Amino acid sequence: MPMRGHDPTSSRRSSGVDGSEATNARTGFVLVNRMSASSQSVAIVDDEESVGRAIWRLLKSAGIEAVAFTSGEAFLEALQATPRYEPVCVILDFQMPGLSGLDVQQRLSGSGLPVIVITAYDGPRVRAQARAGGALAYLCKPFDESDLIDAVRSVLDEDPDA
Repeated sequence: MPMRGHDPTSSRRSSGVDGSEATNARTGFVLVNRMSASSQSVAIVDDEESVGRAIWRLLKSAGIEAVAFTSGEAFLEALQATPRYEPVCVILDFQMPGLSGLDVQQRLSGSGLPVIVITAYDGPRVRAQARAGGALAYLCKPFDESDLIDAVRSVLDEDPDA
């Protein structure tokens, strides 16, 4: 089944990764910005749709393209879809049902995809797991918006295609 999406900031539907016009309720995939094949975007993976939407708006206000996913499974499925979704980095909530952020981070190991971990459940064990998995940044909710923008920009500044 192809990936489908919608823009949560308006009631009209927008094109998905494959140009389709609906939401994929099975996977929880939510496309929150129109994308062209050449655009670089940041993936946001958070099971709380309102958090994903808020981060998307923040990034948009900073001129950064973003795509939000409401589950780790939906994000990983999009990475394998045709056409392939290739984000420049991922902002990953650590505490999610189904595949946790740690599970997703482990599956991304060796991919070279920079991961920015966000969590409301800070603790030494969570921090250690995020660091061991190679997280570029670790931010506790609620986090300072400028810290998130700075972390994303550090990736964009290193990416010659961005």
